[in-house]
Amino acid sequence: MADKRKLYFDLYSAYKSAYPNKTGTVLQSEANKFWQSVKTKNDVADAVQEKLVELGNVKRQHTARLLSLWSQVFNSIALL
Repeated sequence: MADKRKLYFDLYSAYKSAYPNKTGTVLQSEANKFWQSVKTKNDVADAVQEKLVELGNVKRQHTARLLSLWSQVFNSIALL
């Protein structure tokens, strides 16, 4: 069985990366809510891994939007 302490910290870290604008209290609450729902399951590592993938996708979407925004800004400035 995976080390549950490490799984939880990985989960919380992924929440922080996916939602950088949320406060620590909100992130902690969301991570705890998910953790409470899976921590006693036999496949806790699999459930956390699925959530990590989901949160990674959220982070990539935010990053892509930010890069797109900066690209538009740069192109607007370049046209001046």
